[in-house]
This record gives sequence, structure tokens and C-alpha cells, in this order.
Amino acid sequence: MTATASNRRRGSREQPRLRAAVVTHTLALGGSPRSLLNVAGAVRLRGFTPMLYYGTPGPLETEFSAANIPSRHLPKYKGLWGLHLGFIYRIMRRYRRDNIRLVFLNCLVSYYKYHALAARLLGLPIIWSIREDVHSKRGRRLFRWLRRLADIVMPCSSAIANTLRQRGLDLPIEVVHNGIDVPPLDDTDDADLRRRLHIPADRWVVGCVGSIEVRKGQLDLVAALNGWTCQDGALDLVLVGAPGRKGDADPYLLDLQHTVDRLPGHVRVHLIGAHRDIAPLYKEMDVVCLPSHWEGSSRTILEAMRAQRPLLTTTAGGNPEIVRHMESAYLVSPGDRHALVEGLRYLKRHPRKAAALAQIAHRDLCADYTLSHYRERVAAVIDAALSSCNRR
Repeated sequence: MTATASNRRRGSREQPRLRAAVVTHTLALGGSPRSLLNVAGAVRLRGFTPMLYYGTPGPLETEFSAANIPSRHLPKYKGLWGLHLGFIYRIMRRYRRDNIRLVFLNCLVSYYKYHALAARLLGLPIIWSIREDVHSKRGRRLFRWLRRLADIVMPCSSAIANTLRQRGLDLPIEVVHNGIDVPPLDDTDDADLRRRLHIPADRWVVGCVGSIEVRKGQLDLVAALNGWTCQDGALDLVLVGAPGRKGDADPYLLDLQHTVDRLPGHVRVHLIGAHRDIAPLYKEMDVVCLPSHWEGSSRTILEAMRAQRPLLTTTAGGNPEIVRHMESAYLVSPGDRHALVEGLRYLKRHPRKAAALAQIAHRDLCADYTLSHYRERVAAVIDAALSSCNRR
């Protein structure tokens, strides 16, 4: 073996591949864990290899595998704090073996504090992304861990950032709204959803995409449709999303189904569960409605903008940062059921205006909320976190 070859092999041993941990508590279908695929792209921009760590398996595991992102299943121990200390030590050992040099935490959920503690003990920079309502019970409980452990906090909206500052968070805060891929529009005629649900071509279809939970406000929308008259025409509401933690026995889902049963006959509601490939469904919706009580940076809004579907949503959380009333969407106050039905009525009676709103929304999406925009902004946050850790 030549000296040059020997030095090359010795150099490769001395410079192992640097990895960044991207951490999610679940791989269930949802915007939050799916966003880590985009984070992984930003990590690669800065020369790191992303390594996924997750608590609960789910369907999205195949998507990370297809993106060539290696993964580690690290389920949280249940029980006393002694077991939790064992979990922290297990994470530390795994980080050392995987040569982790940066940790990206994806939500304000208790699972992440153990990764944050492990990273802090190892002296690793920590970026903590916030997508939840900080005023919630869980948000208040985990705020102290966020304050003590993160190097940089990355909320997905200015609304969350303002709340964090009001609560006295004195860490660097970098707002990065969600991004989405924007392929060329597909004009092919595919009415699979209407065929499957037996929806005639002349019926108006309203789509609502999101997990079935109180925060998403589906009950407000269904109850509002009691005010949809025969003169307004036949309407089909398609609810796309999985029920809450208790599945079919979830109290919110049961209330929703009870309200559906009392709707007039010219209004039909279809609960079709969660779908991995959501893009084709939007093409068959005349309007997308997101009646949320709270949102960080809604993926549903971005998907509706991408599909050029007229959007009716609320002024909750970060929604008004992405769309503007009567410019790129129709906005109403959260929980205002009368305003919801009036908004739907307006969009149906003014199809040209509805189409104009959708076109402007698509233009705004291409200008500010593409994947390339998102990855570049996250990459800048990574630079700041590495710099902050070096000064620590």
C-alpha cells in the first residue's frame, strides 16, 4: 500500500461523516412530521447528513426511507423519572455513535425535552421548532424546558413568536413559515373522488382537510351548514383527516357525526379519513374551507394555494400572515358559524372573484412559500445555531 493511500484511509477515519438529528415524536400522517423531510433538505445544504429519530412508528417511515434518510426508533420509556434518566442516557449514546453534531426538534411535545437534555449534556446546538399554541396546557408545561435548553427557537409564524416574547422568552427567535413543493399544474380531468362518493358533477363540493379535532373547527363548519338553504343549491362537504387519539370513540368525532345527522337533505357530508396523497383530492373541490380555532402555519392553506382552489379560512394564529381577506382568501373570525356559511355563499355566488382569489394566492405561494424558500431559511437558522453554540 502506498503512503498516499495510507494517508487517505487514515484521513477518512479522522473525519467521519457529520450528522444532524431530526427528531419527531411520531411518524403518523400529518403536516408536522412530514415537514422534517423539508428540514432534511436544509440540513444537507449545510453539509450534514440527516438522521431521523422517532418515538412512534407510522406510515411516513416509508417516505423518509425513499428520501434516503436513515432512521432510529427511540421509544420513550414510561414510568418514573429514573427510567427517563435511562432514556436520556440511551439518546446520548446513540448521538455519540451516530456522530451527531446538530439537533433539530420538531414540536413542543414532552418527547422532545429528553432529546434536548441529551443534546445539552453533549454540548450540541439545539434548534427547537414550535408549531403549537404556546398558551395550551402542554405549551405552558414545556415552556420552561424550551427556555433552558434551546439555542434558537424556530416558530412557524409571527403569531407564535409574539406569544413567546410576551411570555418572556429571551432566546433568539427566527420565524420560518412552512413551504411546499410547487410542481406545474396538472389539468387532467380526474373525478375519482366524485365517482367514489357518488357525487354528481353539478353538486358543489367543499373540502376540509385536517385531523378531526377541536382545534381544526370541523364542528363549526358542519353546524354552520344548517344555514345552507335549498335556494343555495345542493352541497357536499368532504372531510379529509384522521380522528383524534381515541379513534372512532373520540367524543369530538361523535359530536360531529351527531350534528351531521341533523343536516338538511340537500347537504351531504363525507368523512373519508386520512389520505397520504392529498393533491388529487383538491382538484375536485370547488372551495377549500379551514375553520380552525388555532393554526401555526397551515399546510392545508399552502396545498389549497398550490391547487388554485378558492379558500375560506379563519383569522386564527398564523393564517392572516399567509393569506389576506378578499385579496387571496375569504377570512372570518374563529368560531363564527354565521360568517362561515355567508363566506361559502359568497364564494359560490361570485365564481369569478373566487377564481381571482385563488390565482393571487397561487402567485403568493410561488413568491414566498416554496420548498426552496423554506430550505434556505432553515439553512440560515442552522448557521445561526452553530455560531451560537461556538460562543457558548
